[in-house]
Amino acid sequence: MGPENVEEFALAKEGGPEYEARMAMYGDAFAVATKDNVVEMFGGLLSEPDKAVLEPSPHARSSPRRCDKVSSSDGAASTTTTRRS
Repeated sequence: MGPENVEEFALAKEGGPEYEARMAMYGDAFAVATKDNVVEMFGGLLSEPDKAVLEPSPHARSSPRRCDKVSSSDGAASTTTTRRS
């Protein structure tokens, strides 16, 4: 458990307005999370491998790809990947 979980769990056990306010604050903050701040927002809750997956990679593709599901005449589905312009 991260330090944030310990504090949150203690508040949850007590319940009441302080807990409700904290949960509302978390909800508001995470509603506007971005790929640039999500690791920071999780604080001490993420392991190093989790952080590595969420942090931008220098090897990331410069343009997104789109996957489309295509059905053949016999009804079998396949997936095609195309680069978006």
